[in-house]
Amino acid sequence: MQYSQLKANTNALLTFYENKPSELHEFLGFTKVDERYSDKPAFDTLKEAKAYYSAKNVKQLEAAGDHLGYGHNVYAVFKDLESGSVWCAYLYLGTWVFGSSAEALTVNHAYEALRAVS
Repeated sequence: MQYSQLKANTNALLTFYENKPSELHEFLGFTKVDERYSDKPAFDTLKEAKAYYSAKNVKQLEAAGDHLGYGHNVYAVFKDLESGSVWCAYLYLGTWVFGSSAEALTVNHAYEALRAVS
């Protein structure tokens, strides 16, 4: 599963650490680089973010905010379905990672979120 297959408001089965169980989180979208450490999605898909920054690949996307300084990155925004907390993955050396130790984040499966109908 690739990040290119994620779209806003889908659930994603994520693996945070090798040999650990996967967890279910909602994918909210990708941010713009304008705001430092932003967790406000601006793009529904990776394709939209890459097109906006004229990036041919994730390494070029990773460099999109370099001119603005540290923390100005395109982030993948997720919501923990258990706690409701919002958190972000970021690009490091062309790989989506999380945390200060830059642990690789694997998307195992993504599917449309089920919504209650009233």
